This record gives sequence, structure tokens and C-alpha cells, in this order.
Amino acid sequence: MEKQEHIVPINYVESAPDLEPLWGNWIFRDSVVIQAGEPGISKTTFNYSLAKAIVDNKEFLGVKPTAPDLKVLYLDWESSDSLIKSRMRVMGYPENVDSFYKCNENEATLAQVEQYIKDTKFKFDILFIDPIRMAFAMRDENDNAEASRQAKYLRKLASRYKCAVIAVHHSS
Repeated sequence: MEKQEHIVPINYVESAPDLEPLWGNWIFRDSVVIQAGEPGISKTTFNYSLAKAIVDNKEFLGVKPTAPDLKVLYLDWESSDSLIKSRMRVMGYPENVDSFYKCNENEATLAQVEQYIKDTKFKFDILFIDPIRMAFAMRDENDNAEASRQAKYLRKLASRYKCAVIAVHHSS
């Protein structure tokens, strides 16, 4: 068995395949971003604003768009249609409304959403999962074993759908 070096100069990464940037230097196709914060600090409102900027190919918080014509699917297990409407009326609906999709059916499981995606061949570039605990129907949002299992699943989702996954975690 060949010995492998684990501590290498930083430029060793140059042999790795390039990822496709979707938004600035922090959202890439085939990658997962975990957004963590206390409940009630407006992570969801922030993400709706980000998603709107992404589909409209507009700057957001000083980050310029990287790729045009992106499609977003937002799985929002905490917001009612009325709350989403209220958010969108305040911030304005995206110009490219046909590129911003949402699913906020409280009874819909992540498996059912995936089945719909497979059945309809629905294509998207960025998938928001908000929050993780409801996507996986978990008991303890801070259980390390569950978090590890979920992280692996999220990486598989990003790879399977050739998308970026942004998952919201309530730290508490």
C-alpha cells in the first residue's frame, strides 16, 4: 500500500477539479453550505432576499452575480403562504419569478419532494432547505450522529441534482 501525504503545501489543491461558482466565492455547484444561527434572527428572510437577488442576477450585500439564469428551489417548512406573501410584498417579487420556486407544504417530506423532482425532471441550481430539523424530522437538532448522517445526505443531494444546497440549522 502506497503511503499518502496528508500535510501538503496549499498549491497541492491545483490538481483538484474546478467547481462551478454560482454566487460569489461561497456558493458552488455540487457543494453544501450550512447556515447556522439562533431561531428568530431572520435567516429565512435573509435567504429569501438572497434567492431573489440570485434569480434576478443582481448584487446582494456587495457580492456580484457569478452565473446568470439560475433557478432556485426553496423548501420552507416554517412559513405559511401568508408570511411568504408578506415578505415578498415588502422586498418585491423577483423580476424572474419563474426562476424562484418554493415548497412550504408542512406535510411534504424531503423524500416526497425528491420524488416530485424525479417524476417531473424539475431542474434547479440552488436548493434551500429551511430548516434541516424539519426536512429530516429529527428529535435533537444538535445530535452529532444525526448531523453527520444528514451532512452526507446533503452532499449526495448536491451531487445528484448538480446543485448547491443551502441548509438552515437552528443552533440552540
